[in-house]
Amino acid sequence: GAVNIEAKAGEVLLYQVRGASVEVNAELGVALLAAMTATKQDIKITTKHGDVDLDNALGVSVVAESGRVEITSHAGKISTPEALRAAEGISLTSLGLIELKNTIVADGGDIDVTSEGGRVTLNASIDAKDGNVTIHSNADVDDVGGGLTKIELVAEGASYSEGVLVTVAEPINGGERALVRPTVVEGQVVALEIIYPGKGYAPGEVVDVTFEDVSEGGDDPAGFGAVAIAFCEQPQQAIFAKYAITIEAADSLKVFGLLRAD
Repeated sequence: GAVNIEAKAGEVLLYQVRGASVEVNAELGVALLAAMTATKQDIKITTKHGDVDLDNALGVSVVAESGRVEITSHAGKISTPEALRAAEGISLTSLGLIELKNTIVADGGDIDVTSEGGRVTLNASIDAKDGNVTIHSNADVDDVGGGLTKIELVAEGASYSEGVLVTVAEPINGGERALVRPTVVEGQVVALEIIYPGKGYAPGEVVDVTFEDVSEGGDDPAGFGAVAIAFCEQPQQAIFAKYAITIEAADSLKVFGLLRAD
């Protein structure tokens, strides 16, 4: 049957969801860690004051096998999952940033992306197999801007405090340094989140990451052994449509990938 999820005063964190239709409403953010599937009707995800973050883990997918996908963030950003697919159309609407990542496919109908007050960044393969693609931003439409696209935690280390400082090296040829937020559990750095990807990193550039931790009782280092490597990969930019492709930006527009309308 139908799956309806509502958080009237908080966030929604989902692992795996499957139903004839799926509707998620949250006052704050929505995050997905695995697969969301609607087998017969639509998927609708709406937040009033938070982000819709669908790019939290490998293999995350949002699929409407027989209907539409509609995602709306009234006051936050939207990040698309590894696979976003609908039998009919796809609509993404946000007041803030929309991060188009990975693969976005509508087997029938249009793909509409609208950022009413922020940027749209393109690092995805987008395909409206029997419709149009429209991307509109009241700010910029651009690529990921030479920012970090991935950070890998090689070793978790030990004895770190929650105040550990993680520093990402500046771009070799100049630009803006990326910012990373660590998660520390029982003294180990168990996760790293890119909170600002930076600008000016070159595709293929391997970026050093350092950890600095000072104990509460003095200047002696407390934590040790954590190792991470960050990467700037070449963004994928490809947009296909059966009919028309329309890209509009109130400010700058930069798309260097393949555009094809049959």
